[in-house]
Amino acid sequence: MKEEPDITINTLAITEVGKKQHVVKHYNWESWPERGFPDPSLTIFNLICAIRNSKKPIVVHCSDGVGRSGVFVAIEYILQKLVRGENCADLVEVIKEIRNQRAMAITTSPKYILLNRLLLQFLQELNLVDMSQRLLEFIDDYDAYARKHKV
Repeated sequence: MKEEPDITINTLAITEVGKKQHVVKHYNWESWPERGFPDPSLTIFNLICAIRNSKKPIVVHCSDGVGRSGVFVAIEYILQKLVRGENCADLVEVIKEIRNQRAMAITTSPKYILLNRLLLQFLQELNLVDMSQRLLEFIDDYDAYARKHKV
């Protein structure tokens, strides 16, 4: 994984007497507060790239299982749809699809706005989106809102 100062990686070996050992790799994104916003960076995308290489089952969790983890799962789901060439322009419909497997995911406006901001950051980095005045205004409004609601 690319060096990410906000991510701590722990490896746990779990062994039950007389049973096979299980190794668990735990990625902890420490700077994403339960209430509030992470900095709009590529951290989430670097984390997704790191876990995509795993051949083992992946568990995504946060304190309630639908807030931060819902945003994380939504981004991975959207990226997979983009890779397959599927339409994902209607994020409301995409979120409804996600809720079929993770009920209550992304039910607040701040989480929905965060999802949009992180996706925009990724598309900017890949030069896949032209920065119009409207997008620049969205980024400014988002940043002001996030600063106001920091925990």
